[in-house]
Amino acid sequence: MEADRSCKFEDVRSWARDTRTPRMLLHALHAYFRMYIAGQSLDLDDARALWAPLPLDDVDTDERARLWSRIRAAHVAWMAA
Repeated sequence: MEADRSCKFEDVRSWARDTRTPRMLLHALHAYFRMYIAGQSLDLDDARALWAPLPLDDVDTDERARLWSRIRAAHVAWMAA
């Protein structure tokens, strides 16, 4: 399972409700999600840092900036949904 490390707590609560976990175990599930799923995942800045040194000779600087802008907008829309 992969999650964005910068997700909001409300997203975690929503995810936990969708798992149909008994209510008395939800707090443990929240902690599990934050520590073992989201805690070990990449956030958008980490992904950008991994991508930055790649030899993207066929992509100019403006095009790369536009691509990151589209990725950021899609990410924000996905987190808002």
